[in-house]
This record gives sequence, structure tokens and C-alpha cells, in this order.
Amino acid sequence: MNQSDEQPILFAVGINYKTAAIAEREKLYIVDEEIPLLTIELKKTLTECVVLSTCNCTEIYGVTTRTDLDLDFYIDLLIDYKKARGAVSRKDFFGLVACAASQQLFQAATSLDSKIVGDIQILEQVRGAYDVAKAQGSTGKILNQMFQRSFKLGKLVRCETNLHKGAVSISLAAVEPGRKALGSLQGKKVLIIGAGEMARLTAECLIKNRVGKIFIANRTRARAERLLESLAAAHDFKGEVLDFSDFKKHLNETDVK
Repeated sequence: MNQSDEQPILFAVGINYKTAAIAEREKLYIVDEEIPLLTIELKKTLTECVVLSTCNCTEIYGVTTRTDLDLDFYIDLLIDYKKARGAVSRKDFFGLVACAASQQLFQAATSLDSKIVGDIQILEQVRGAYDVAKAQGSTGKILNQMFQRSFKLGKLVRCETNLHKGAVSISLAAVEPGRKALGSLQGKKVLIIGAGEMARLTAECLIKNRVGKIFIANRTRARAERLLESLAAAHDFKGEVLDFSDFKKHLNETDVK
């Protein structure tokens, strides 16, 4: 890639529920402690960048002054950073340039791009991703303006429309059917399969509903153990990690799966 004096180019690449199944998305989920190193890699070829990773998407917003922009380069960088080669491929990603990239961010911040339209958590997640990038010095004139605009749009939609009526979120949507079916989740035993961001948010929602015990099973047991450890550090509840190969043996022991 050669440097150029041309105008900056804005782009976005990412994976979300529209482009890939949850098994692929989980492979690309970026935990908080991974973002600084990934940002360092991105800044080797970008003038600005922000990494957004939630339970349903992982997206990179970037700005470059190079004329030979290759979106596949950044897709491959993300796949290799997560050591997901073979489990995830380029076809699982979207790639957008200029106005289409900014539109993607605006749809994310207003929850129009969420799996559950009206998700109340996404705006805070977008803001958090921007704050991390800004603290690392990886934002500039273009991304600063674009993200600030997305916050205003997100707030406008939340305050002046009924889109967020009922304070919905993916985690609440996952928990609500069980609560309605059982009348109350207090004292119930619950099984969560997965250890990503959605699993964490669902667990926190279950804890607020005073469940009796939470079992967590994940293909990678270490991730389930880290999730349980982080939850235990912030909340008072009973929890246990199950081996993924054995979780079906415990289905009869749980009230909600």
C-alpha cells in the first residue's frame, strides 16, 4: 500500500447477524482487552479507526488516505487476529465505503440494524467503542464527526419516536418468555449456552430476576469460566460451568434453557 495525498476514504467492514450465523460471529467477538492491540495493528495502515464489537456484530470503521484501499485486507486482518482462519471466511463479511459506511453506523446507533429493532443497549455500546478509540488516539476529524452525529441520531430516535418503547433488548427478549411461562424466575435454575456478550447480558438480566442458579456451557470451557468469574465479581448469585459435551445431561435439572 502506497501513501497518497488524495482525499481520505471512509470505509466499514464487519460481520453481523445478517451476514453470518452465531457460530461464526462468536469467533470474531472482540473482548475489551483485545481492542488496544487490534487498534495498534489497524493504525499501521489507517489514519483513523474504531472497533465496535457486540453480541451480534464486530465492525471496523476506518479512514485511509491510500488510493489502493483493499477491504479484504482488513477482513483478513480481523480473521487472523482472532485466529479464526478456516472457521470464518470473507463471504461472512460486509464491506462498505463512503456514505454507505456512515449509514451503517447510523443504523447501528439508532438500533435499526439490530436484531431486535429498538434495542436500548446498542447506543451505549457504540458510544463505548468510540470512547475507547478516542482514548487510544485513533480517531480524528472524520470519525469524530461521524460518531458524534450517530449519538445525536440515536438520542433523537430514542426521545422522539416509539421505537424504544418498552425498553427492549436482546437479553430481555431472551428472558421474557421464560418469565411469562413460569410466572416468576425467582429461585429457578437456568442454562445459558454460549459465553459471548449476549450470554453475559442475558445472565445479568436473569440475576436481576433473582434466579436460583445459572449454568453456563460453551464450546470453549475457558471462556465460560471467564464469564462466570466476571459475573461473580459484580453480582451475588450461584453459578456453575458445565462441559459443553455434557450439558444435555443436565437439561432435566433446569427450568429455563
